[in-house]
Amino acid sequence: MTTDTSRNGHNALENRLSRSPSLRFKAVARTLAIAADGISRTLIGTSRTLLGISRTLLGISRTLLGISEKRRSRQALSELTDQQLDDIGLTRSEVKAETAKSSFWF
Repeated sequence: MTTDTSRNGHNALENRLSRSPSLRFKAVARTLAIAADGISRTLIGTSRTLLGISRTLLGISRTLLGISEKRRSRQALSELTDQQLDDIGLTRSEVKAETAKSSFWF
């Protein structure tokens, strides 16, 4: 019984739309607008997700670059002579303690 009622309602709507091209156009336009709204909401959600992922990846890459830079700096310190270390106010034992930190990451 429910299917007959909904079928009759659907048939009545089709009859109205077929008699009036402007109603049909409005119905199609409304359907397209609803679909476009749904698509844009999906795309906005997706772009926000992608933005979050890209920000996370950027943060990770900056962290890794920072670690790499620290490692290079520590390596350069270890290659200085005792005289050069004295010039910058460091001792060989301070440099050894600092360079030991970098071996954990790389």
